[in-house]
Amino acid sequence: MGLKSVSDVSVPRAQVTDNQAEPGLGAGGVHRVRVVGVAIACVIFLVLALIDLGRPREQVFDFYQRLLPRQVDATPAIVVEIDDESLAEIGPWPWPRTFLAELTHKLGKLGPRVIGFDMIFPEEDRYGPARLARIYRDRHPDLAERLRALPDPDETFADAISLAPVVLSRAGVGADEHVSTIQPDDLMVFAEFSDVSPSKVISFPGVVGNIGALEAAAEGFASINGPKDDDGVIRRLPTVVRIGDQLTPALSVELLRVAEGVDGITINAENDGVGSISIGPHDVVTQSDGRFRPYFSQPVPERRLSASDVLFERVPSDALKDKIVIVGLASLGVRDLVATPVIGSTYGSDLHAQAVEIILSGAWLKRPGSMATVEFSLAVALAFLAIWLLPMRTPNRGVVWVAGGVLFVVAVSLGAFVGGRVLVDLIVPFLGGGGTAIGCLGALLVETDRHRRDLRETLAEARVREAKIDGELAAAKDIQLGMLPDTAAIASLPRHVDLSAFLEPARSIGGDLYDAFMLDDRRLYFMVGDVTGKGVPASLFMALAKALSKSVVLREGSDLEEAVMAANAEISRENTAEFFVTALFGILDTSTGAVELCNAGHDNPLILRVDGTIEVFEMDGGPPLCVFEEFPYPVEPIILAPGETLVIITDGVTEAKAPDDDLFGRERLLEVLGTERSGEIIDDVVSAVRAFEAGADPTDDLTVMTITFRSEDG
Repeated sequence: MGLKSVSDVSVPRAQVTDNQAEPGLGAGGVHRVRVVGVAIACVIFLVLALIDLGRPREQVFDFYQRLLPRQVDATPAIVVEIDDESLAEIGPWPWPRTFLAELTHKLGKLGPRVIGFDMIFPEEDRYGPARLARIYRDRHPDLAERLRALPDPDETFADAISLAPVVLSRAGVGADEHVSTIQPDDLMVFAEFSDVSPSKVISFPGVVGNIGALEAAAEGFASINGPKDDDGVIRRLPTVVRIGDQLTPALSVELLRVAEGVDGITINAENDGVGSISIGPHDVVTQSDGRFRPYFSQPVPERRLSASDVLFERVPSDALKDKIVIVGLASLGVRDLVATPVIGSTYGSDLHAQAVEIILSGAWLKRPGSMATVEFSLAVALAFLAIWLLPMRTPNRGVVWVAGGVLFVVAVSLGAFVGGRVLVDLIVPFLGGGGTAIGCLGALLVETDRHRRDLRETLAEARVREAKIDGELAAAKDIQLGMLPDTAAIASLPRHVDLSAFLEPARSIGGDLYDAFMLDDRRLYFMVGDVTGKGVPASLFMALAKALSKSVVLREGSDLEEAVMAANAEISRENTAEFFVTALFGILDTSTGAVELCNAGHDNPLILRVDGTIEVFEMDGGPPLCVFEEFPYPVEPIILAPGETLVIITDGVTEAKAPDDDLFGRERLLEVLGTERSGEIIDDVVSAVRAFEAGADPTDDLTVMTITFRSEDG
């Protein structure tokens, strides 16, 4: 049995009109609000000066890139991916260097401006014949001798590299991670840097490089790694790093240098850091450590090509003509996964390709060093306006002003991003100006509240009265529920009869009722009723109807027709408020399953048959109780076979309303009852009704009773 309470008593509440909302602060009130505003502004700006807002600021900038990612008009850089398709057709990674030599050779025939490998080859080919010869030298010396006579695949790969403009990659590492045979200070770097060596450039003491044969054949060397942000997202890409004491260009920069056919890279220093770098005709503005902010795009298919398509010559002959080609890993298990503000998981080669696109198009994001001062000044200006203007406004208009200020800050920040790819932080203006405005608005509300104290006292008194009424209703609810029998504890109810009931008022208390008890050791009496109306009057009449019905049935229990007629007469005599009651009365012979029913204007019961069908027992019945005092209600019999269930409801089920005023209806009820059930029938019906109402307040009390008759032998 369950109840939900919704108060049906309206308590008058004091209302505040627009005229009453006018502050009328006077000079003293305005002054007090401004003093509070100045104090709040001082605290806010002191806190802003002490805390690090880097993470939330970057998240705002990330949101802009996700909202408006860079649109790709051209793809000057193509990533040749060693992808799942390539590994399926050629074999697992790492491939023999002869395959890479063939890939390099075929790429060179397609006319790219330069080929870059976004991978490192620090060891000899594990499939090389010299290595295999060492394995077989004792067991098969002849085979080992023939293997030693075969060409060295590393030399074959080096020859292919020497025939095409190829840039090889290196990775800077910590001193304790040094695994290459190359000493950082002995690195070959073909890029000639201007005579500037900024100390703020990202530095690595160690390096992972390529074997000597490959390094000797390459036309350029580049670094492929750099630091991520603390949350693992890459928001900046390096243009140059220092490995040991040697400046080394990033892969995108070195590819552009080789593609343009220039030797030099110019570093334009600022305050012992990097201001910008120039690669031939291309310039890129950086921050002091040599990194720049890319304006990322979504990955685009036009930027990608499968390595197997190149090896098996399935690409057009002009597919890579004058393109910058980057060979990279993009397969499950070997993928160099990274996260960007635009996409949570992409591969490193795509970032290098995007860096080339961005440098060529100038589409990097800008955040000048003076921007922090501009943002702080904007916050101060907004705070001053809030302190000066808000005390002269009503609270309602003040809220509009504050909302307008917030929208202004958002518009400035987003407009700068859209219009010029300039990153303007809205966190500082929002917290500084908006926080001060909210503080002033709070002070304004406090001052205005002095004019409403009498109203609050009246409202407090009304709430006390409402609480008393709520307490009385809660007590009435407990009393009403206490009148209903516990169906699980009906004395002498045979074990082969299951009786369950559920009643839930639409308000705190209601007019639905049910009753059930054993007339003797064989016969079970039950009834379900519904008093017109809801709330306190209906609940009082419900208590009267239940008590009189039970009294009459105990007196006239041998004849259901006489009992119902007598109950109708007695309830009618006490019905000064002219209520009427719909009710279904019944007596079940628990030894045979025979049921006698009398229907007084109530919903027809339903029978769940053993074969799974649902029968609506159409009854002749009669009018509701209290309509005609001497109406002869007919007794209408049915038989419940073992395993069958009688279902009785009130119209709170069928007349339950959805938010669009659609009624639950009989058809939905039959559908619920006909569905395979995992729980109790009552639970299924109540859950379906409440889901149909979708959180709306119930329009009527809801009652469901089920009686299941089983064979006595179980």
